[in-house]
Amino acid sequence: MIHSGSSDNCSAQLGLALDKTNFTCSNLGQNTIQLTVTDDSGNSQSCTASLVVNDCSAPVVQCRDLTLSLGQTGSVTPDPWIFDAGTQDNCGASGLSANLSPSVFGCSDLGVQSATLVVSDASGNSSSCQIAVTIADSLGGCISTSCPDQLDLGAAALQSAHYQASAVVTSSGAVEVGASVIFTAGQTVTLMPGFSASSGTTFLAHISSCISEEAREGVVVENAEPDQSANSEVDARKPGLLQGLTSKVYPNPFAETFTLNIHLPLQTEVRLLMRPIHGNRVESLMETMVLPDGEHSFQIDAGHLPAGIYLLILDAGGVPVPHKVVKIR
Repeated sequence: MIHSGSSDNCSAQLGLALDKTNFTCSNLGQNTIQLTVTDDSGNSQSCTASLVVNDCSAPVVQCRDLTLSLGQTGSVTPDPWIFDAGTQDNCGASGLSANLSPSVFGCSDLGVQSATLVVSDASGNSSSCQIAVTIADSLGGCISTSCPDQLDLGAAALQSAHYQASAVVTSSGAVEVGASVIFTAGQTVTLMPGFSASSGTTFLAHISSCISEEAREGVVVENAEPDQSANSEVDARKPGLLQGLTSKVYPNPFAETFTLNIHLPLQTEVRLLMRPIHGNRVESLMETMVLPDGEHSFQIDAGHLPAGIYLLILDAGGVPVPHKVVKIR
């Protein structure tokens, strides 16, 4: 109480009045207030006191689950607030801060991870909620581009990644549930006793050359070799095409869709074909169309194709531009 022992020589009942009686979040901390005491004869006297206003109420946190894609470096540091689903506080949202634990996710976190969002107000009150964070590698940042002669993975658990060697890849480990694992070897893939890939996993093994860093990031192909079967009209246009035709595919590997960027120096008839790298079945992913010169970008849906390594061929006016691509699901 502000009143603490005020008295009067004549009046048993004193009138007490404060100059301020209503306090809000804008008054947090120390406040100086004035107390005025009045007796029955109208005599009065005032004094000041310090009143400290505290906020003792924690925020009411609301969370949501999200899927995050790792960057091309194989990691992501999300803004904690992207997981907020309407957190409220008695003093408003302006003074709130959020922290996520863990705050950084990498290739070892692929799949569903549990995280904690902690929201604190300016007075230090805090509350938290649990969220499920699904970590995906849609940009291929977790794919190793090193290519040793032999790669022996031993009995280690296999997380989502692309393991490759110029000659032999060997493993006796188990593919973790929910993981997508690719083995690429130039000669032999050896699965030793103990190796397993159960339901809920994706496992692919290929005999092929290693995927280079350029292929992972999206190759820019220049000065492609002309298709000798093209007609004479196309042949006459090829020198101009070859001087400036470029294309790029990303992400590589991809799960459902990928982006194809094309630069054409001339108006050109283009189409897009894809076939398994060790097969003959050719599928058209983009019908033949005439495009003007300049930059063009297409999002290609190849989700209907089985997982594997494919040769993607951009046919630009009879000039074939090949890309090796990997579909992981």
